[in-house]
Amino acid sequence: EIGYSVKNVNTKNGSNGEIHLQIENGKMPYVYLWNNKQTKSSLLNLKKGTYSVQVTDANQ
Repeated sequence: EIGYSVKNVNTKNGSNGEIHLQIENGKMPYVYLWNNKQTKSSLLNLKKGTYSVQVTDANQ
C-alpha cells in the first residue's frame, strides 16, 4: 500500500513543490523510479507538472 502527501507549487513559475511517499505492507528494500528519473521516496523543489512513480519491493 502506498500513501503520499503533496505540497503544491505556490507561485506561477515556482519550484517549491514536494511529493512524499509512505510504503506499508511491503518487503524492504523499496526501489523507486519516478518519471523524472529520480530514485528516492520523496521529491523536492518540483515545478508544476505531472509526476508518476513505479515502486518495487523485495518481493517484486
